[in-house]
Amino acid sequence: MANEPPRRECHRRGCDEPARFRVLERYQEETGKGAVEAEAVLCRRHTREESPANLDGAYEDYVFRVEPLGTR
Repeated sequence: MANEPPRRECHRRGCDEPARFRVLERYQEETGKGAVEAEAVLCRRHTREESPANLDGAYEDYVFRVEPLGTR
């Protein structure tokens, strides 16, 4: 249909499943000079495998969030 958004595929290499979730992690850069945001859209299976990866860079505004696509 003309009103449907384009299908987004999972960000993981070699996976052509439809993306269902947005995973975001915001952490402090190693140099301490600013925040870094890492974001990926993933299928259900790969989203289950996600967890915080940069806890050493956690700070007051640290974020690790998983959101279903279409809720933003």
